[in-house]
Amino acid sequence: MGATICIAALVLAGQTPKSQSLDARIDALSNDLLQSLTLFDSLRAKVESEKDARKLVSQFNEKLESIIGTANKYLTQAKTDDEKVRIRVVRFEALASETPPIQKLVDDATDIAAKFKESSALCPAIENLTFYQYLTAANYAAFDTSLKQSKNEEVAASAGLASIFVQFMNDSGDINKFRSLGQQYPKTKAGQRATKVFDYRTKIVLGQPMIDLKLDLLGGSTVSLSSLKGKVVVLNFWGFWSPGCLGEMQEIKDYLAKYPTRLAWIGINTDNWTPAFVTKRIKEMGLTWENVAAGSPTGELPMDFGIVNYPSKIIIDAQGVVQYVPSTRDWRGPLEEALGKASG
Repeated sequence: MGATICIAALVLAGQTPKSQSLDARIDALSNDLLQSLTLFDSLRAKVESEKDARKLVSQFNEKLESIIGTANKYLTQAKTDDEKVRIRVVRFEALASETPPIQKLVDDATDIAAKFKESSALCPAIENLTFYQYLTAANYAAFDTSLKQSKNEEVAASAGLASIFVQFMNDSGDINKFRSLGQQYPKTKAGQRATKVFDYRTKIVLGQPMIDLKLDLLGGSTVSLSSLKGKVVVLNFWGFWSPGCLGEMQEIKDYLAKYPTRLAWIGINTDNWTPAFVTKRIKEMGLTWENVAAGSPTGELPMDFGIVNYPSKIIIDAQGVVQYVPSTRDWRGPLEEALGKASG
């Protein structure tokens, strides 16, 4: 019964008054999509029969079609490029959630890039297309080429930053490219972010002491990494939106149960929700470790560290030395080795 009621919420959520401005309605539509994705993921784990699974998928697809239809309607009302690109991106993300043929997504993304490459409103979308991995290195070229022709430095710099991150998804990136991009576009947000990534990634080095960080935790308290010395610390970049992240939850619980005094696990949550809503979801899942609300995969902390794959981890041993940096390599061996050497 509870699951059925929640499934109905996929169809009912996100109604917005017609009196709102188009900008406000676009924001509400984007939020509606995020909420629907989150609700779908949470309900998927509660499905007990094939019939319920089919019903959930059907309801979810109906909701996505509704969002796409509303986006199409808003598109006819849009008067500026900024409005148009924001609507197109919401529609693109809804289409991507339906898992259409990849070429359809590539064509749509390439069309967005060609039509709006002079609009700064495209910059956050460039990051999303990369960080959510809708476009991979193999099919990124046309999108990337179009953006780099932009006369808008913000767009060109964002495209350059996204291109570097695509390479890092497969551990094939050159850290010096971040510095070069920052030097090329020093006045742009993307260029300044690139410089930050270079600074952090050249300071967080295997076998070297971890830089001290002060982290603002959900609930209002603050913790510094230096205060956790004596314990093995894991900074885990994750989100409810990522099936890979959710698949690790029980394993994390097991590690903490086995090493309650040796291990400090700190999640860097990347869901685009208010801290109160993130806290509610965390409690519902029985996650007992501390979390920081980063806000999105392109939020400040993940971006500063150059995180592109989720989940990603930084593992610091009891002496404060980095034993694992964000990578596609398996993290369990370095963690268990560090735990084996820790006392307590």
